[in-house]
Order: sequence, then structure tokens, then C-alpha cells
Amino acid sequence: MEINHLFLSFMAIYEQANRAQYILTAVSGTDFSGYPGCRETSIKLPHVMLYLAMNLNL
Repeated sequence: MEINHLFLSFMAIYEQANRAQYILTAVSGTDFSGYPGCRETSIKLPHVMLYLAMNLNL
């Protein structure tokens, strides 16, 4: 698991307890350095993961 997904998971648990409606991230899909967090699948995966795991519709 990528470290960004770990942090987003912790944030989702915290935000769900506080009934937040949004979780914002700052990532760029145009970074071509090869960093895994900048790939398209890494940007879209947390949304699907949180929706399926916690029934959060973000």
C-alpha cells in the first residue's frame, strides 16, 4: 500500500467520525517523475477504496 493511501485512510476515519462531506487532496497527474502517487490509478483508487470500504460517497 502506498503511503498516501494510508494517510487518506486515517483521514477518512477521522472525517467520518466528524461527519465531513469532503476530503481534499493535492496531487498532480502531470508529474512524470515516476512517483507512484502521481499515476492516474493512484489518484482514482482512494475514491473507490473509501467508497467500498466505508460506504463514503466522496
